[in-house]
Amino acid sequence: MGTAKNRLMFDELPDVIGPREIARYLGCHLTVGYELVKRPGFPVIRIGRKYLVDKNSFSKWLIEQETQETQKAVSI
Repeated sequence: MGTAKNRLMFDELPDVIGPREIARYLGCHLTVGYELVKRPGFPVIRIGRKYLVDKNSFSKWLIEQETQETQKAVSI
């Protein structure tokens, strides 16, 4: 499978998302969605084999990542 097709806008995401919706929103491969939900510090709840992410927690996490990257770039 290549890059996620049929990208989703943030407003189109359901309240609880999984790796597939994350990949579609970011426009990346599904593998990247799974890698993200397995990252330490990522706001995920695991129920059995399912990874569930609150849409608003995902949004906050993205903003935090952007802030950290900006701070790294400024300190160089």
